[in-house]
Amino acid sequence: MADDGSIFVRQDYHFGHYIKLVMDEVFGKENFQNDLIVNRIKKNVIQQGRQSIPTAVDSIFLYFKSINSKLINVFKKLPNEKPGYWHAMDSSGIRYPRERVFWGKVMLPPDGRHWALSQESIRKMGKLN
Repeated sequence: MADDGSIFVRQDYHFGHYIKLVMDEVFGKENFQNDLIVNRIKKNVIQQGRQSIPTAVDSIFLYFKSINSKLINVFKKLPNEKPGYWHAMDSSGIRYPRERVFWGKVMLPPDGRHWALSQESIRKMGKLN
């Protein structure tokens, strides 16, 4: 990595605490910049036949290589964007019609699920560049 480089590492609750220790060792605690939180969609979770607490967030650790590191704004704001949320393309349950056309290709959702977006929303997304 260049002397003025930076690294973003995304992880969930399974290994975040381990990854933080390794990153501190590799880059130095003093080069840790931030723990960015990415919200997940809140869903009721059933694990091993009982309701469980859903995983709410992932973390992104940001480290600089050195004092010479800096961030350059590489983000492009999308119209009507809701910041900080990742959204699955499918949801549980079946709805009809099951198929949607993505970039000219007809696709079915996974078994027992339906596409979360209407065909019109998918069409609009395809026009964003």
